[in-house]
Amino acid sequence: MGRTTRVLRVAVLAEWVLLVTGAIGSLALESSLPAPLQTFVSQQDAAVGDAEGVSYMLLLAFYLGASIGVYRLWRPARALYTIGILGGAALSPWLGHTVTPALSAPAEY
Repeated sequence: MGRTTRVLRVAVLAEWVLLVTGAIGSLALESSLPAPLQTFVSQQDAAVGDAEGVSYMLLLAFYLGASIGVYRLWRPARALYTIGILGGAALSPWLGHTVTPALSAPAEY
């Protein structure tokens, strides 16, 4: 395995670790938010419909599949990964405001 392959795999693993760390940190620290922000978060969680939840899960599955493909050096995964990143960025204005605890934010973005 070449040096660049090793660097790529370490970068993908680091991305996975940061994703999981950010998600766990956000869930664990949500109770440390000020009361108005906790109310906003609970209202946002209640407002998420079934179609929106399914679209989040499909985007996450697509992104993780492409990420695994990049890790395994599957040639089409480069394009799929790029499409997933650009698709998530393009959809972000329609996903609404987000509230994240300060300590978990760096791991999520």
